[in-house]
Amino acid sequence: MADAHLDDQGWEWHYDDTSNATKAILTRVVQAGGGTELNIPTQLFAGINILTFSLNCFNDAEGKKITKILSMPSTVTSLEVASFANMTNLTSMTIGSGVVTIGDYALYYCTAMTSVTIPSSVTSIGEYAFDHCSTMTSVTIPNSVTSIGLNSFRYCTAMTSLTLGSGLTTIGAAAFLSCTALTSVTIPNGVTSLGNGAFNLCTALTSLTLGSGLTTIGYIVFQYCTALTSVTIPSNITSIGDSAFYQCSSLVSVTIPSSVTSIGPFAFHLNIAMPSVSIPSSVTTIGASAFSSCTILTSIKFLGLVAPTSVGVNWIANAPAGIRGHAFSASNFPAPGSAFNGLTMGDPLGAHAKACIIGV
Repeated sequence: MADAHLDDQGWEWHYDDTSNATKAILTRVVQAGGGTELNIPTQLFAGINILTFSLNCFNDAEGKKITKILSMPSTVTSLEVASFANMTNLTSMTIGSGVVTIGDYALYYCTAMTSVTIPSSVTSIGEYAFDHCSTMTSVTIPNSVTSIGLNSFRYCTAMTSLTLGSGLTTIGAAAFLSCTALTSVTIPNGVTSLGNGAFNLCTALTSLTLGSGLTTIGYIVFQYCTALTSVTIPSNITSIGDSAFYQCSSLVSVTIPSSVTSIGPFAFHLNIAMPSVSIPSSVTTIGASAFSSCTILTSIKFLGLVAPTSVGVNWIANAPAGIRGHAFSASNFPAPGSAFNGLTMGDPLGAHAKACIIGV
């Protein structure tokens, strides 16, 4: 049953009753008193507690007048779908200590919000939850959060600082797409999955630490991270996906561990600052155009005794004419001066190099 309550501060609270007579779903707030800073009360009246917020609860002309949400009662357990979406004058928000779930689109397009505190009660952040919060400068994900949804912080273009909690296991596709001011990311060891394009177009990213729990680097995950200069890939990674580091144009060095078996198409395409790369003995598949248009790449070292069984077309297209491949003399690679998939083979790696690189 819908009802309304006018408090002594001039706020008119609209709500629906639930099956529990002591709890209500807030549906709308009207500024009868003209205020802009909101304290959401523990009780509306007569022992009625706010349990949650309805779809688009604040997504109207009245909600757009609110500039700050100063407090939220611990009785609130979730921020429902789009409950605070499009509050374009909201500059800050304190999420209640009882909130477990931040739902899909919960704070979508809150374009003036500069800060938000996510409490340690939260375990999941939904899809598009903070999408286009374009003035938010820093985000700390508490250790309680296990999953961050699809597009959840997309286009947070002012975000310079991101701290990911140790409890995190999943980061959804495009979760931090176009966070163009973000300079540093550390992926916790508990994260086993990075969604496609999770950090695509993070053009200011210079420091990247990948956690040991990752087993794959997926499609376009770090595409167009044009300020990234070096990457060490963890030893549990088995595959580097399609266009994973596409046009990381400042990437000078990349360490590929001996766990990797496949390098996808266009994985390092247009990495124009990378002079050399070492392919571990574990790699059996190199995709089409994997190292194409790497315009200063002059040396590719193969650290195995057996050549990759599958090498895609144009895998080194538009590389320098003087590019050379190097392998051990005991391998099945062609002799120096002959070609391997279009790559002219150079001098073989010596015994010393073999001992240093693969520990034999």
